[in-house]
Amino acid sequence: MLLERLINSDGGDYRGRTLRSEEGQMFEFKEYRDKGMLTVLGPVTVQRAYYYDQDCGEGYCPKDAALDIAETSFSPGVRRIMARVGAYRPFGLGHEDIKTTLGTLIHTVHCT
Repeated sequence: MLLERLINSDGGDYRGRTLRSEEGQMFEFKEYRDKGMLTVLGPVTVQRAYYYDQDCGEGYCPKDAALDIAETSFSPGVRRIMARVGAYRPFGLGHEDIKTTLGTLIHTVHCT
């Protein structure tokens, strides 16, 4: 998928062997980790550089913040759709609206 290639064209957002956080923590690059993400164009796999701080036992992927997908597997566009549907439909009914909306978007993009 073209979107997936574009998202991953940055080499996983590798930022060097070590990174210092704003709080002064030193994170060391450990490996690349994939993360599945649902976008309005369909599912994609995001390749991310993973950094870990041995002292505090915390790890993170800078690319998650850059793409606004930290602690979620839904793209910002999908989250906006979810919020709009959730504002006027109960969850039990709203998930069908979300499927329909995403299906229409995907169909429109592939047919144009």
